[in-house]
Amino acid sequence: MSDSTLLGKYLVLGLGLASLTTWGWGLQHGLHRQTVLPWKPRTSPAWPGGLVLLAIVAAFLTPSYVLVLLPRPEAGSLQLLQIVCLGLLAQNVVLLAVLGSGGKLRREDLGLDTSTCRTDLRTGALAFLASLLPVFGVNLVVQLLGWRSEDGQHVLLKMAEESTNWQVLAWVALSAVVLAPIAEELMYRVVLQGYLETRLHSAVAIVVVAVLFAARHNEPGRPDALPLFPLALILGYVYYRRHSYIAVVLTHVLFNAANLLLVLVS
Repeated sequence: MSDSTLLGKYLVLGLGLASLTTWGWGLQHGLHRQTVLPWKPRTSPAWPGGLVLLAIVAAFLTPSYVLVLLPRPEAGSLQLLQIVCLGLLAQNVVLLAVLGSGGKLRREDLGLDTSTCRTDLRTGALAFLASLLPVFGVNLVVQLLGWRSEDGQHVLLKMAEESTNWQVLAWVALSAVVLAPIAEELMYRVVLQGYLETRLHSAVAIVVVAVLFAARHNEPGRPDALPLFPLALILGYVYYRRHSYIAVVLTHVLFNAANLLLVLVS
C-alpha cells in the first residue's frame, strides 16, 4: 500500500470520527433540550414568484451561454476550467441583477449579516462535520451496489487527480471549492428556498430544494444525487435555522475542499 493511499484512509477515518463526534454532541444537546442551532428570523424580502423564477432560470442558463459564446475549449484543458469559472461568476451576476431589478438589495436580504458572523462560521463548520457521516454512508452503499461506473468521478475531481500541472489544480480548486459553492448556495438556498419558505411549510421547502440540488449533480454512471441528498438536507436545515448565506457557503466550501483533498492524497 502506497503512502498516499494510507494517508487517504487515515484522512477518511479522521473525518469520520470527527463527524461521529459532532453527531454525538448534537444528540446530547437534543436530549437535554438545548439548542444546537440558534434560531435567526428571516429578514430577506418576499420576492415575487415571477421574479424568483426568472432569476433562477436566467442564472441556470448563464454558464451554458458562456460556453456557447466563447471558443469551444478542449475537454480537460486549462481553458475549459477558466471558462467554467467565468460561467459561475456570470451566474451570480445575472442572478443578483435580476433580483435587483425588483428593488435595492441589502446585505441582510442575501443572508450576509456580519453581526452574527462568528456564530454563522461556527455553524457552517459544525454542519460540514455533520454532513460527512451520512454522505460517506450513502456513498458506500452506492459503491457496494455497483451503481457508480469505474470512471464515475466528477470531471473536475478527475482533472485534479490526473494532472500534475499546478495551474490546473489551482483552477480546479477555485472552481469547485470557491465559486461553485458561492453560486449554488445563492441560487438554491438564499433565493429558491428563501422564496419557498414563504409559500410552503419549511420542511417541504427544504426537501424540495434538496431534491433539485441533488438531481442537478446526477449524471449517467455518476449517481451523485444519492450521496449529496443528505448534504443538501443539512444545508437546507442550516439555512432555515440561521438564514445565513455565510453558514451554508462555508459548509459547502469545506465539503468540496475535503473531497478535493481526498482525491489528491489518495
